[in-house]
Amino acid sequence: MIDSKKVIRFFDDCAAGWDAGMVKNDGILEKVLDCAETGRGKSVLDIGCGTGVLFPYYLARGVSSLVGVDFSPKMAAIAAENVKGIPSCEVLCEDALSLPFRGEFDVCVVYNALPHFPDPAALIAAAFRYLKKAGTLTIAHGMSREAVNRHHRGVMEISEPLMPADDLAKLFQPYFRLTSVISDDEKYIVSGKKLQPVFSGQTGKR
Repeated sequence: MIDSKKVIRFFDDCAAGWDAGMVKNDGILEKVLDCAETGRGKSVLDIGCGTGVLFPYYLARGVSSLVGVDFSPKMAAIAAENVKGIPSCEVLCEDALSLPFRGEFDVCVVYNALPHFPDPAALIAAAFRYLKKAGTLTIAHGMSREAVNRHHRGVMEISEPLMPADDLAKLFQPYFRLTSVISDDEKYIVSGKKLQPVFSGQTGKR
């Protein structure tokens, strides 16, 4: 069982050296943002943003606004510093499951963060609330599922094993129409577009 206090403490302790140890593959990151349909004029919510590894990629694509969320105060502080002075960007140190948003974003991305959420279904349901009509949720990792699970073997108190992409896709299906399910030797990506409630007759009931 993940201990949220230990997760916060772990990432606070890692924050200062996080960017120096970051390995980025531009091709994989661009593929993630392609699957997320991130582009000019889109509003973006980055859940578990860390120090903001994806921020330059969003901005290069001309997004209209960017909100990053991380519950590690030190990670969030670095992310905020990285976009200081950019009016369209904001970083919040909050619980990603209880944000004060309803239908405000075109794109929601959870990158390299899913194993630190004890309830993936609750995360997906929260993202559904935050997204606009036909908004896109993308949950991704910049390495294979096997590599992610190897990486986390020594920190099981702060992470859950990364589930097969097909299992994550099943959790998407009550809320999202799947658009990408990719799990290979380099990356792990599940994306979907927000479904709308189906109303019957003229009663206004689902």
